[in-house]
Amino acid sequence: MAGAAAAALVVGLIVGRGSSEPDEWASAATISMVGTDLAPAVSGEATISTESSGVRIAVRVPGLPRRDGGQYYEGWLRSCDGERLAPIGTFHDLADAVGWAGVAIDEYPVISFTKEAVAAPDSDEQASSGEVVLRGQFAPCP
Repeated sequence: MAGAAAAALVVGLIVGRGSSEPDEWASAATISMVGTDLAPAVSGEATISTESSGVRIAVRVPGLPRRDGGQYYEGWLRSCDGERLAPIGTFHDLADAVGWAGVAIDEYPVISFTKEAVAAPDSDEQASSGEVVLRGQFAPCP
């Protein structure tokens, strides 16, 4: 099932754009985001674009409950081998959110969102909780 789910998450639309302006999007790809067992009825999309300042990730996933009071969602880009994570931001909800990353999307093609809670600066809880609510993939992993 994991293979079938991963295949369903692969890029749905790729649009190439070029510009001499550094602030213009260099390229964009839109993919499906699918809820995990923690949010099985939730789905939406994420659009990734490369800009001079980094990778912009626009997320539109309605239906997740808002998280407040020290509770939030955190976005992550993950390497195919699962050994490396790069954060893309924290959010109250994901109905219309934008995150940013300073890593290359071809090295971190898997996107996920987890449920998180505020933690002390030196706490082990500063890492991902592992409570993944949404997943998507911008490129297939070998």
